[in-house]
Amino acid sequence: MERTTNSDIEVVVKFKGISSVEDVPDFEFAFYTEMHKDETVVCSKAGGAFVNCVVEEFPQFTLPYCQVKCMLENHNLKPGRLCVHAHIKWTDPDYSDGVRNDRYRKKLDLIIVK
Repeated sequence: MERTTNSDIEVVVKFKGISSVEDVPDFEFAFYTEMHKDETVVCSKAGGAFVNCVVEEFPQFTLPYCQVKCMLENHNLKPGRLCVHAHIKWTDPDYSDGVRNDRYRKKLDLIIVK
């Protein structure tokens, strides 16, 4: 799929097995285009503060989940394939700081064009 550089973009991330907003771990999703990693739009949750996103609950399903809707509004990203660097901070007492940091990068199926 292609979107123009002046389009608002929504990206949805599902947290399966989590049925309430309070249980969604802190996270940061930095969106960028493939050849322009230094220019990002960030969607994040830190405690109860949300930036460029909302969380929706779906507890009624067999496998409950919450989904994060990241809203890239007036993003000014350069043309190219949309990518994301995800950093999810899971609470885990087995780690000395109490947090298991999961970090990964993913190329998405969206091309931004002029």
